[in-house]
Amino acid sequence: GAKWLVTKDTGEAGGLPEKLAAAKKCGCRVILIDRPQEDGLTPEQVRQLLLPEPPMRFPLFVDLTGRRCLVVGCGKIGAHRAEVLLRYGAEVIVVAPEGETPAGAVHHRRAFEPNDLDGVFLVTAATDRRDINHEIYTLCVQRNVFGSTADNREECTFFFPAVRTGANLSVGLVSDGSDHKKTARAARAIGQVLKEESRT
Repeated sequence: GAKWLVTKDTGEAGGLPEKLAAAKKCGCRVILIDRPQEDGLTPEQVRQLLLPEPPMRFPLFVDLTGRRCLVVGCGKIGAHRAEVLLRYGAEVIVVAPEGETPAGAVHHRRAFEPNDLDGVFLVTAATDRRDINHEIYTLCVQRNVFGSTADNREECTFFFPAVRTGANLSVGLVSDGSDHKKTARAARAIGQVLKEESRT
């Protein structure tokens, strides 16, 4: 019952003449993909070509004083995010078997459990396990909890910003999630401006 045949040009070695003959016999229309003349595209590049770019994230600045924030994972990224959240007055809970947390955070040295999300305002998943980060994101969506995964921009209900402060100013900077180095460069430049403002 197929009406269309989609195939790449595999040549005789790949059985293309037989495929076309069969399609003609069955009355199928053929979409033939030519052999690439240059290197192909990655899945992410194809996605960007086919799907419209999502709008930039709205910068919402909220009061974290006393709010429980969960950080899962305590490598370089997790420890840094815990420290940033503490600076803004959050009650920070870190769940990770290993690693060192900044002073002021509560560290549960064990694996993540779903009930760790009970009563939290936001969650950042920064483990080195894709499956665990995905599980945390899924649970956040189910529970309407703000969640951010460090390894997948598609699995973030908020982007954790690069933060710079100074001269009674607080700046949070994010990109679309595709170029972290560019974000870091811009954050350093903003940080330098804030330092100069503090001196005046």
